[in-house]
Amino acid sequence: MQRAYVLRVRPFRDTQHLIQLLTEHDGCFTAIIRTASGKRQHTSRAALRLFQPIYITWQGQGQLKRIQHIEIGTREIPLQAERTIMAFYLNELCLRLLPQQAPITGLLDTYHHTLMHLASDADPQAYLRYFEAFLLQELGCLPSLIQDEKQEAIKHTTYYRIQPMQNWQVCHQDYGDSYIGEMLWQLHQHSLHPQHFQSARKLLRQFLQPLLGPKPLSSRRLFQHYKRNQT
Repeated sequence: MQRAYVLRVRPFRDTQHLIQLLTEHDGCFTAIIRTASGKRQHTSRAALRLFQPIYITWQGQGQLKRIQHIEIGTREIPLQAERTIMAFYLNELCLRLLPQQAPITGLLDTYHHTLMHLASDADPQAYLRYFEAFLLQELGCLPSLIQDEKQEAIKHTTYYRIQPMQNWQVCHQDYGDSYIGEMLWQLHQHSLHPQHFQSARKLLRQFLQPLLGPKPLSSRRLFQHYKRNQT
């Protein structure tokens, strides 16, 4: 059995569901699962909840797998209010960006740890940025955060612009489309300070947007709706 999380679940037919999974060793894939009946029904439905660590076995050679066995791992991660919407955002990034059955070493652990931070009292902004950066780096779409175009170390007090070939070029002041080296180092070291949250978010969106395409993120719309209702 291997560890996994359900990213999305949809009714299929009768007692079957289509689930999209993030797994420890096999990346993301879609599978059919038959919901148990009788005394086992409650356990089976609980294992299909989002943000619930599970263990699975599966079979199938094509794009659509079949779950043979599923069981609950540790307890469901408790997420409240807007933190749940942020977790939906993680799921949506995985579903939109990751190719099917292309394992990424450490992704499941990174996803799990991000959920745990979202469930804690920690400021979520930094951990969302670390997750975005991890995905982009693994997809080969984020340049080094510690070296410039000349392979020299990024300097904390210097501003940099990103070039078309995804290399950092020194600029001598903040032109609005440049980034301070200190922020790049902090993002690399997972030590972002609050004053750099907005800049890091802007940078990572710059790289995410071409991959996500023109279709809006449902989680982003949901978050905006939630914020409007809070005012």
